[in-house]
Amino acid sequence: MGIEKVKLMYERISEDTNLISIAGCIFWALILLATIYEFIKNKKSGSAILGYSLSILIMFSILGALIFSIVQSKDSITEQEWKTNYLQPYVKTKPVNKIEIDDIQQVLDKPKNLTNSVFLTNKDSKYYFKITYKNKKSIFISANVKNSKSNQNYITFKKINTKISKKYNQNTYFDPVIYVQKGFIPVYD
Repeated sequence: MGIEKVKLMYERISEDTNLISIAGCIFWALILLATIYEFIKNKKSGSAILGYSLSILIMFSILGALIFSIVQSKDSITEQEWKTNYLQPYVKTKPVNKIEIDDIQQVLDKPKNLTNSVFLTNKDSKYYFKITYKNKKSIFISANVKNSKSNQNYITFKKINTKISKKYNQNTYFDPVIYVQKGFIPVYD
């Protein structure tokens, strides 16, 4: 699956506005019925007929737009469906990045400048770390932790090469896992 399909499907994510559209449809249908009733009951002058006709036409167009919105939203998907059916298969095709870590510090409170982490295959991590790479660059990240089978600390993650949205972009770490030497920091499996 290509990134273009993933982007296209991301645009179909709905914020579930159906309930509002349905309530709007009912409201405008009642107003339309009341206006038609008044129109039939009070056929007084040419200007009244023109006014009622114009009002009825406007209400029909509002109703049509709301019905069109409801019909279109049937083709939409939720963000979770998109992540499972489109983003996850795409990210699986990407290579795993492995970078050695020079220093790891667990942070108790969520940092303000937290690097964006998205968990597709595991549950979201509630643990925050400040990691320093061998090149002395430091980042704050939310990641899962596992014991390293080697004598080095490292992080594995996947990345995408393009921007889908503010949350899903080139700077996002997908499924980050920090591997630490046994006893280095508390490991929560």
